[in-house]
Amino acid sequence: MLVPKRSDSLWVTLAARSYYDELLQAGVAIYEYGPRMLHTKALLADDDMCIVGSANFDQRSFRLNFEISMLLQSTEATAGLAALLETEFARAVQVRPNGRRFFWKQRLPEAIARLLSPLL
Repeated sequence: MLVPKRSDSLWVTLAARSYYDELLQAGVAIYEYGPRMLHTKALLADDDMCIVGSANFDQRSFRLNFEISMLLQSTEATAGLAALLETEFARAVQVRPNGRRFFWKQRLPEAIARLLSPLL
């Protein structure tokens, strides 16, 4: 999973990081991308199917912001997306499990942001 190192909102960044421990324990590889913020959502399903767009899968994206995603069934489009993602992953830093995270500095702000995440 490729995510921005810094979002356009500190609260969004903290809310996203509040899920890292669970994702890492489930075996998900998380990479933080730093040169610029990523807003595109992309999913490679197989060699000829992918999803690209800007929508998060929540009511805010669909009903308030009118964001959209497209399902593409195209070997060429999927290969192009795969090549682009390989380049972006190469520029990112993999998040490693961090056994020592400070309560006041990291865990508490992330927990508060997670509670607010439906509003972000």
